[in-house]
Amino acid sequence: MLADVQLAIWLAVALSVARIILKRSLGQWLTSRFIPQKPMDNPLQQKLDSPALSELTPLFAQISKNNREVVESVLKKYDSITEEDLAGWVRFRKAEIEHEKIVAKYNESLFKVLAYGFAWTSLVWAILNDPNDWISDTKNSFRNFPDHPITPFFRFVYMFEVGLYVHFAMFQFIDTRRQDFWIMFFHHIATLALLMAGWMSFSYRVGTLILVAHDVADVFLEISKLFKYANQEMLTNICFVLFAVSWFFSRLFFYPLWAWYAGFYYSSGFIAWFPRVPAQFLLMCLQILHVYWFCLILRIVYKFTTEGEVDDERSLSDTDDESSSTHAKNAAANRPLKAKRDRGRENKIFLSFSTILVVSISAYNVWRDGLTPFNELTLIQEG
Repeated sequence: MLADVQLAIWLAVALSVARIILKRSLGQWLTSRFIPQKPMDNPLQQKLDSPALSELTPLFAQISKNNREVVESVLKKYDSITEEDLAGWVRFRKAEIEHEKIVAKYNESLFKVLAYGFAWTSLVWAILNDPNDWISDTKNSFRNFPDHPITPFFRFVYMFEVGLYVHFAMFQFIDTRRQDFWIMFFHHIATLALLMAGWMSFSYRVGTLILVAHDVADVFLEISKLFKYANQEMLTNICFVLFAVSWFFSRLFFYPLWAWYAGFYYSSGFIAWFPRVPAQFLLMCLQILHVYWFCLILRIVYKFTTEGEVDDERSLSDTDDESSSTHAKNAAANRPLKAKRDRGRENKIFLSFSTILVVSISAYNVWRDGLTPFNELTLIQEG
């Protein structure tokens, strides 16, 4: 077990190194080709030397806010420039910073496409080529439990997924900060806990069903982002539709009827109270998050049908905590009363949809298998 944890940690480190190499090789080539920086003159380039420009950079925030005290002190110190030059330099810096943000987002999505794509295809291939394929028949998740042989390839793929989520949990504090930062962080931690609980309790097949449900939609999401950053509108829309459809079937259909069902019903006759009950709680939390994000997807779809624009609403605020908080407060103060009521109505719809989904899945599972405790005898009787 310790060797498996060490493997996951080393894979997380290797993924971090690979991400840096990818950014400086393929990422740099792709961004230079598809996201070229628009040519823009820096009016201070010819009037100030490099040391002077370096001194101005820390004052950019104050100058861009037109802090008169700072502006006048700069004009007094560098008498060769005018206020119009400073305004032009601010526009130049804003364009430069925006381009850097887009490049960073592009490299982030590029890495996620390759990582999720490799992980998902490898995992599905490993399961479907196993004699006890538990995607086609979820009863195989616990048939002959705990005698579930693990091939070296399967062990590597599973630990690769664990290392991938460790990597994302760490890099989330470095990557573009989005509005659902803490929700996503909880999602990563909950998924990691489920994966490790499944591995340690020999119920790793349930963990693989969780991963199969999670990764496929993320591939389409990140591909749509790549096209969006490259200003390929039609390809962005096509990939976003594929993402929305795959999300619905993987997170709201496959996850509850395969992963959740196996974790709640099939595990009851094999796994002890701990870690089974905490794991079931986390499974339910993930499903609630899936519904929450699906509501955001529907909001984006509605915005696209009405305004013709696909935008990731989670990226509305990607600055530091202080500026994000200030932005949120200003937006709340300026938001019309109707918009606030609409948001409250959307929250009620989300809660209602979540409740209906949970109750429907539970009722379906009870109707399908009854309330009889599930164990090895049940598996034999059901074939």
